[in-house]
Amino acid sequence: RVLAPHATALLVDPNLGYPAAADLLLPSRGLIVTLEDHRFIETPRGRHSAAIADWTVAKIRRLGADGVKVLAWYRPDADGPTLAHQQAFVEGIGHACAAEDIPFVFELLVYPFPDEASHTTGYVEDPAKQPQRVIDSVRAFADPRFGVDLFKLESPLPAATLPPCGSGEASHVAQAWFDQMGAAVATPWVMLSAGAAMADFANVLNYAY
Repeated sequence: RVLAPHATALLVDPNLGYPAAADLLLPSRGLIVTLEDHRFIETPRGRHSAAIADWTVAKIRRLGADGVKVLAWYRPDADGPTLAHQQAFVEGIGHACAAEDIPFVFELLVYPFPDEASHTTGYVEDPAKQPQRVIDSVRAFADPRFGVDLFKLESPLPAATLPPCGSGEASHVAQAWFDQMGAAVATPWVMLSAGAAMADFANVLNYAY
């Protein structure tokens, strides 16, 4: 009710968000609907994503949405079956979006393994993530075979640890990681906040710009 008049598009999930907001959505604004289940299968060396039960790209298209959003957990050092599962999951969605002529918005997050100190199953930024893993993950899905139209990318470095943009040598090092991430993909991309504090996320955006 509050944000719809001010946003160019709104992202809602089909289980709770859309049923509650359907009568408040403005036809003049875009609608992006989630496909992936927030639950995932956790294995010792990787997470396996899946779509919400009985929910498809075709149903999102028939709903009248303007885009499909998918989050996939990914680490390039996960085991072979996990990498194959996640890549097949994303590629299948890309093909479905192309068939339905609807944009594919892809959100990519690295995560800690169960035996790592920072492990959590919540949707939070990994405070111990390594920037090379973020960039290698982006490179993996930059391949046109996945059919991504818009990437939602996380900061290659934990948002709370970033020095102020343009503040000195440490800032130059951090900027180099953002530059590598931007160079890794030719597809348009936006930054996700991953739960960062407002000031920290503003700093992330300065690096991204």
